Amino acid sequence: MTATPPITTTSGGTLVELGGTSWYRIDQLERMDPFLVSVMSNSDLWLFASSAGSLTLGRVDADNALLPYETDDRLHRAAGITGPVTVITRGEGAGREVWRPFGADVDPSAHRALAKSTVGNQLFFEETHGGWGLTFRVTWSPAPHYGWVRSIELIDESGAGQRVRVLDGLIDVMPSGIGSAFESAMSNLADAYKRAETGRWGSAAIYTLESRITDTAQPAESLSANVVWSFGDAPAELLLDERAVRAEVEGRAWPATDLLFGRRGSYLRRGEVVVTPNGTTSWSLVGDTCLDHARVLDCVAIAQHPGAADLVGNDVRDGTAQLRRFLAGSDGFQSTGDPVADAHHLSNVMSNSMRGGLLPYGMSLPIDGFIDHLETWNLPAFRAYAETIEAGGDAEQLVSELGLEFQEGGEFGRLGTITGLGADREVIDAALALDAGQWGGPLETDLGAVLFEVTNRTVFDRDEFEKEKAAARARRENERLNQLTASLIELRRRDLTPKYGAQVLAAFDIEPPDAS
Repeated sequence: MTATPPITTTSGGTLVELGGTSWYRIDQLERMDPFLVSVMSNSDLWLFASSAGSLTLGRVDADNALLPYETDDRLHRAAGITGPVTVITRGEGAGREVWRPFGADVDPSAHRALAKSTVGNQLFFEETHGGWGLTFRVTWSPAPHYGWVRSIELIDESGAGQRVRVLDGLIDVMPSGIGSAFESAMSNLADAYKRAETGRWGSAAIYTLESRITDTAQPAESLSANVVWSFGDAPAELLLDERAVRAEVEGRAWPATDLLFGRRGSYLRRGEVVVTPNGTTSWSLVGDTCLDHARVLDCVAIAQHPGAADLVGNDVRDGTAQLRRFLAGSDGFQSTGDPVADAHHLSNVMSNSMRGGLLPYGMSLPIDGFIDHLETWNLPAFRAYAETIEAGGDAEQLVSELGLEFQEGGEFGRLGTITGLGADREVIDAALALDAGQWGGPLETDLGAVLFEVTNRTVFDRDEFEKEKAAARARRENERLNQLTASLIELRRRDLTPKYGAQVLAAFDIEPPDAS
């Protein structure tokens, strides 16, 4: 009988450096209740994970998920059922051993850990099998142009090397075109429309619907797809059927097929993997959602490109760099005597920025933006000063015409701060006088000498602002139109009590009428 370690509610976390990235790491996950972790990105990619290893992810919203969108409690119970799955075996016959990293059950010889990058856009799970001397690590990273990247590493800790059989990948990969509400309420019906296929596209697999799901006698083509592909030293075989997982655990053969329909599709790589003594063997999966025909062909081409690893790696790094610039613009980076407190501050700034937004033009205040804001939120004032506004001019002239006092605040202009330099007036004046690429200093400050480089200068782009303003107005008009349509349907329903289909009710967020 194996004694089960007591469950604890907390575990001390530490900051670690790995692969040039700073991570906040939590060990002894096997002794803790599962908890939820969110992962950010500089783009529309999102991910929510359970510390048990299961997760949901996608682009934009829950209706564009690559793995099924689940609530917190369901996500904790989904390990090995949906999402990431790994089966590692060694030996033959009666001596055959099976290890399922981050499966539903923890091997008595295994220890688990989780770490999130301090910037907040990467997450890794790690499980070490003490008896085998083997570590399994999987890292999730957002690549803005390519989707979510799942990087797997097998690391030999024994010093003797490893030869193991691996089945690794994703169960229940969603096709494009199924909303989260439909998948949650009618998943069995949704499965009947699902199609997964591979073949002449190398490592790429494509997940689609046979047709859009409808109960009307009308053509309803599904013209978008989700795609998963891989690169690196991945196991040789590609399988689409989740039943291969159970077969692998039981030591049974399961054939690979190029086409699967009427069932949940999966992306599974299977084969023998060799890890050199004290070495590492690695591969990566890449998945993206809601792709049209042209972008599917792009994915297939990249999957077969010999430089795919560099293309994806550079995209991840570029996305991280942009996210760091966003956070720097919100004063997210601090350097104190407590690095954990600095990481906590950075996380808070990330959350606040997601709620409250960013200053897209830095220390510039676009006058067109101010006028648009005035027209939207203070129409009486906008009309009262219409002639002054029509006359144009810069911000100082407009403020003077409005009879107000023009002065720079603490967040804009030379009375503000520059991220990385603080609020020292002499340093800021020197920085504002330089062009991008020039060095300033050294200058004496209260904290010592400062030597700095101006890496970039951002100015207000009027054309770009006009595009953003037009897009925002179009979104508002569309939202108002949808609200009006929903109101009319609701009024009509109250007057005549007609019967609307479930899709209409869901599309306009209308509660179905009480059956009583």
